[in-house]
Amino acid sequence: MRTNIRAILRSPLFYGIAYLSVIPIYALAYYYLLDVKATGKLGFIDSFYFSVVTITTLGYGDILPQSDWAKMVVASESIIGISIIGLFLNSVAQRAYFKQTVALEERIVGLIDTLIHSHTAIIEGATIRRIPQPEIRFSVLSEDRIRENLKDVYYKMPMPSAIGTVGERVTYSVQNIFESIENLLVHVEYLPPELIHIISMVESDQGLKRWLREYNKEPENTPYGVFSVHDRDISSYSKALHNLHLFYHELKEFNEATYCHKPQVRYRVLADAIVHNREYKKGLFHAKYIRNNKEYAKDVCFLSIIAYLKLGKVKKAKSALFTYVENGYGSVDYVKENIVNHYTGVSKEELKSLLE
Repeated sequence: MRTNIRAILRSPLFYGIAYLSVIPIYALAYYYLLDVKATGKLGFIDSFYFSVVTITTLGYGDILPQSDWAKMVVASESIIGISIIGLFLNSVAQRAYFKQTVALEERIVGLIDTLIHSHTAIIEGATIRRIPQPEIRFSVLSEDRIRENLKDVYYKMPMPSAIGTVGERVTYSVQNIFESIENLLVHVEYLPPELIHIISMVESDQGLKRWLREYNKEPENTPYGVFSVHDRDISSYSKALHNLHLFYHELKEFNEATYCHKPQVRYRVLADAIVHNREYKKGLFHAKYIRNNKEYAKDVCFLSIIAYLKLGKVKKAKSALFTYVENGYGSVDYVKENIVNHYTGVSKEELKSLLE
């Protein structure tokens, strides 16, 4: 509701309509109530004409208010007209600034998303998936935990079920991080101090920069043969990867706290709350803000079914299921199959109560 009111007050159209609406209102006042002419009352056309002349502050002087009360009414129309014009011009400027701010926020959120995604790929890749992604994303790993899973991992070791090697995949993601930080710092005058502090943690990390230097360095010819850093294990980078992991969690918290009004950020918070953290009330709280967003409506509706089931609100779960089917997102059988295959947290009894 507040958002809609703010949007209306930012609209130049609102003030344009308000300005034009004042003219006939005061014209009626002059026609019915006021004696504004030395001889006789004004006709409606003259009243309308006088209202236009007054609100635009032209003041030709061919029609004059006679009584003190009439003079006060005429003065009030002039003041209202000037005020609305001022608000109209301010709304035009604010609208332009608002569009620029929205575009800039979209850019910043996109770059933060890249940083978050790249971090997950680095930790997962460097440990050849020994640490599962949910653990990386939802818990703070200790340096010992990271170092332990870097043992016997080498630059040239192939990634499981993926094309390429550990060094290649991690280097690509580290480069993405530094490029994203550079693009963020282009807008440094618009960035909150907290964000600048967080990204400076990684921007100044010499461990990750050393990784890039070493990986892109040509093998050295020594008296003992050709030496390539790619044949060495990567456990010495546990400190750099741990710092990167701490950076990830700080950045993730900042992103959710600062840009949660952006649909893509709110949806991620919602999905993490329901799917991974089992914070169903928190998920439903965020769901109400984006349930009508075309891009996320289908997934939000499905996740709401899960949340209502886990909270024991079967009637609301059935209502969400009806909405899901009614909007053409999928059939009841599709929902059942999806829950069985991907949401093992939903028991058979809960699923049965939904389908009864």
